[in-house]
Amino acid sequence: MTIAMVSLLLANAKSFAFVFAIAYGFSIVIATIGPPFMTDDLFGKKDFGAIFGVVQIFFVATSSLGVIVSGLIYDLTQSYKVAWFIFLGLFILSMFCILIANSMKKKKHSTVEEMAIEESMEGV
Repeated sequence: MTIAMVSLLLANAKSFAFVFAIAYGFSIVIATIGPPFMTDDLFGKKDFGAIFGVVQIFFVATSSLGVIVSGLIYDLTQSYKVAWFIFLGLFILSMFCILIANSMKKKKHSTVEEMAIEESMEGV
């Protein structure tokens, strides 16, 4: 998605428009397939439906707001560049949040594994 946004910002030449189309096409596929897999990876299969339902509520709400915000920005500035910079920043922020959540998941799982090893050692 980052490549798509940057190429759109630089789309003064046709080549950047083609790069945008290809990169955006791949990122849309990832955006539709990614949330269920990330939800399962971060929270597990227990109560997956309920957790994924909450994730989807935020996913759809923010997607809907993005269209409205970008329209308002265009009305105010007569350009989408500001909106694309904002969305690029939010995308980078979301990637940091995913990395933080993933590291927290690893710490939680390693702590659970350490506890299981300690419990099994106590029985010996």
